[in-house]
Amino acid sequence: NITDSFFSNNDADYFGFDGCGGAIRIESGNTLIVMRITFTDNGSNAWNGGAICAIGLATITDSTFTNNHAVAGGGAISTEDQQATIERNTFVGNQADSGGAIHSNATRVDIINNTFYGNTATNGGAIDIRMGNGYIVNSTFAANVASNVADAFQEQAVNGGNVYIANSIISGISGQDTCHGS
Repeated sequence: NITDSFFSNNDADYFGFDGCGGAIRIESGNTLIVMRITFTDNGSNAWNGGAICAIGLATITDSTFTNNHAVAGGGAISTEDQQATIERNTFVGNQADSGGAIHSNATRVDIINNTFYGNTATNGGAIDIRMGNGYIVNSTFAANVASNVADAFQEQAVNGGNVYIANSIISGISGQDTCHGS
């Protein structure tokens, strides 16, 4: 468990999985619990997860992610393989190629009571869900931008997953696709 901490200006510079997670990386078979953490200006300069790369189970709550970046997916968080719960967090100004704030290849990702503001990506300005099911509930998306598709979120359903969205607000879009799925 990691609680009540601050991570700033950390970088992962190795290619592939070794470059996953600028501040924190958890391997498959392990569990990560993050509560009340501030992540600022962290980056993955080679792959996914500018602040956090969770290949194992992850629960991330009550934290703030500001100006984190990843060269590939998830400027703030990348979830891989196992289930992730992302609840009551704020994501501001994060950037990646896919999923400016969150990129998910998890079997299931629950995104509950989060705020996404001013995140940018080529695809999925705030969120890019590639595999598994995604549940987005009671979240707010404002002024997120994707230069290609999906200012708020993109769902690609590589292996037949679905995204369910309920009781959420999406505003301040740039006029492109707001939500995009395949």
